Amino acid sequence: MSVSLAADPDARSRHLLVLRVGTTPEALAELARARFAAARWEPGEGPSADDGAPRVLRLSRHSTLAGPFAVGRAESMDLQLPAWGEVAWVVRAPRERGEPPWDVGGDRDGLKRVFAAGEPVRDEARVVEWLVDVARHLEGAVRFGDPGAVVVPDPLAEVDVTVFAGVWLEPDAALQVARRVAPQSRLATEPHGWAGPAPVDLRELGVAPQPAAEREALHASADESDLQAVQAPDELDGYGIEIDLDIDGVISLEAYGETDPPSAVVGEPWAAHGVVAYRVAWFWDDDDEAHAERPPMHLRVARGRAAPLVEALVRALADATAPATTLTPAGFPARWA
Repeated sequence: MSVSLAADPDARSRHLLVLRVGTTPEALAELARARFAAARWEPGEGPSADDGAPRVLRLSRHSTLAGPFAVGRAESMDLQLPAWGEVAWVVRAPRERGEPPWDVGGDRDGLKRVFAAGEPVRDEARVVEWLVDVARHLEGAVRFGDPGAVVVPDPLAEVDVTVFAGVWLEPDAALQVARRVAPQSRLATEPHGWAGPAPVDLRELGVAPQPAAEREALHASADESDLQAVQAPDELDGYGIEIDLDIDGVISLEAYGETDPPSAVVGEPWAAHGVVAYRVAWFWDDDDEAHAERPPMHLRVARGRAAPLVEALVRALADATAPATTLTPAGFPARWA
């Protein structure tokens, strides 16, 4: 029997990870190890103990996660937790805040709203980001003790998945895999005109122009690099495939050599000779809607129709490159994997 959350006098002032019944401590520890290299149970702690006492999972040198605690009706109402939240883990981390968030780029997770007075930085920022990712992955919630706000991340908002494998599929081979899922798939290699970046007056940004001699030297160096690139043999180190879903947006597949694979991939035997990443992502043409905390219904409907195609393409790629590892952008295994 878990200890009641009411037994922790500091629970109100701490960040809480609120979960449904059924998530094991070891499953939570695996998600911690996917993000924090030093994550481990404190000496004498661990998921195998059966005395019901809370365990302590160290995330970093400064932060720990203690639990599980049973959430009773009284604590749930007092802390304004979701009614389904019956288990809580208490975070002990330093309070480290910086400047208020920029009012650009959307707020899919609601963190700009919650931390309007100053965003978490350093270790607290890393822990907060992980808590939100775990809550989305496990269909849970996070209560931030300061300022006392609850965030319930939408688990359906996580559509993108990357397949990591030791096999390089040539573009035509990958296209055939994609066309089994979506016949309209096409290689994104068609040339198109480009007039260069929009002109920017650096003086408006407070940046002094470089002296003429430095600018000439920089351009000469760039011209030399361009000439060497043109004269060198073609080397394909990546490619893309697009799936146009009409009113439902676009699915893209990007294939490239991964030079810094996540920890869940590094330990695989097949990764010793190089890792190839196949990133499958869904794109919506309105960034404001795509990054809204509460996106409009038409986006959610389109996303719901695109998600099964993403899943089918990821499965097909994993089969074609097996053995492979499929991970979400958070570094967690795909829920359906």
